[in-house]
Amino acid sequence: MSARPLTLTIAALGGQGGGVVQGWLIRVAEAAGWLVQATSVPGVAQRTGATIYYLEFHARPADGEPVPVMALMPSPGVCDLVVAAELAEAVRMVDRGIVDTTVTTLIASSHRAYTIDEKSHLADGRVDSVELIDAARRHARALHLLDMDAIARRHGSVVSAALLGAIAATGVLPFAVNRFEDAITAEGKGVTASLAAFREAYAAVREPGSEAVSAVPAVLPQDGRLRDFPTALHGVLAPALARLVEYQDEAYASDFLRRVQPFVSVDAELAREVARGLALWMTFEDPIRVAQLKTAPERLLPLMAAQGNSLAHVTDYLKPRPEEIFGTLPKSVGEWARRTAWVRRVLQPFTRGQRIRSSSPAGYLFFRALARLQPLRRSMLRYAEEWEEIERWLATLSQFAATNVALAREVAACHDLVAGYGETREQGLARFHQLLALADAWQHRNDAATRIARLRRAALEDADGRPFDDVVRSFETEAEAA
Repeated sequence: MSARPLTLTIAALGGQGGGVVQGWLIRVAEAAGWLVQATSVPGVAQRTGATIYYLEFHARPADGEPVPVMALMPSPGVCDLVVAAELAEAVRMVDRGIVDTTVTTLIASSHRAYTIDEKSHLADGRVDSVELIDAARRHARALHLLDMDAIARRHGSVVSAALLGAIAATGVLPFAVNRFEDAITAEGKGVTASLAAFREAYAAVREPGSEAVSAVPAVLPQDGRLRDFPTALHGVLAPALARLVEYQDEAYASDFLRRVQPFVSVDAELAREVARGLALWMTFEDPIRVAQLKTAPERLLPLMAAQGNSLAHVTDYLKPRPEEIFGTLPKSVGEWARRTAWVRRVLQPFTRGQRIRSSSPAGYLFFRALARLQPLRRSMLRYAEEWEEIERWLATLSQFAATNVALAREVAACHDLVAGYGETREQGLARFHQLLALADAWQHRNDAATRIARLRRAALEDADGRPFDDVVRSFETEAEAA
């Protein structure tokens, strides 16, 4: 009998099936005649931390031998196997000391599910994945890195099956592979898809070089509309077209290319920034888009499948402002409703927060009915207002591109300020307007681009705008001193 139990920690996000994996592992251990103890500590909702599942395994003692005492939570320096269903969660385990260079085999999925801090950043707040991988590799005895999310999607399964396959492949747990497959089969739900994902993950860990990071496919879908654009821009344009077609239609995507085209002959860097910003701005999040995303099969099915045989419900919490409701009305009607006090009073009960169960027939049909308004989007007030802003931005870029390309590049990058929704978007848009006005006033200055770049970075530092206001005041002080 071993001196201590074998220990395993799983860090999984909601919808990834960490509890299902835990159940499978309990079944595997018990079928092999081992003792097993399992606990879990829920993480915080909204992607600020994973649920931690902890298991200890011990060979069943012979008659007369003492029964081992097993722990409820992992301790630093004694965890044999750590499994993270997302890359940042692997590094969280490193930061907590659970991963040890002398003891721990670390399995991590190379895909990202961005944290609240990353998502709430006013620009691009993503952590560099290369740095995360380097930290994981330096602190683990052995690292197995594979894209479990991609494996699950390829087989119409969920990450849980890929997690189990990777666990089985390391050999840290002394159980035959057929016992793991038997546990999946005994579950009796999605068996074929789960076994396929299990076997691919198992093979990925067993093969040499399994630390290779899965990246964005090098070969992007070919689109004949891109033949008139430099190859260097295809990496931005191709995914943009797919996003725009899903958001609206083919004509919308073609309109995007038509508006990017004039900048291609001016400056490659400017054209890239315009393409990136325009694609994001043209797919602004209105209630129609929200409904599309909430009823997408790739969102609902994994959430429900991750519960195994348990009954699952998905409840969405909505708190629309009157402006969101007015924005979905025809332009003239929406403008009238917005300036009419009694309409706001009528809508007030609907703006206090709603709970809609999108996994129920009624809730799902409500969202689908809202999503089906997509063809009418071009006639809505919100669409008209967004396009007024977009046209103003593009006209300003065209003006600056003719005389000051460096300034045009900086103003193009200012689209990052117009992000989010509600008050956050309104505040960002207000600062965006200030930047356009200042850029217009400074366009003949040699340091115009440098000034706008400094202001843009300040505006993205804090949603309340204090750093931005400080920089504006510093420029005003300089002008007075001169």
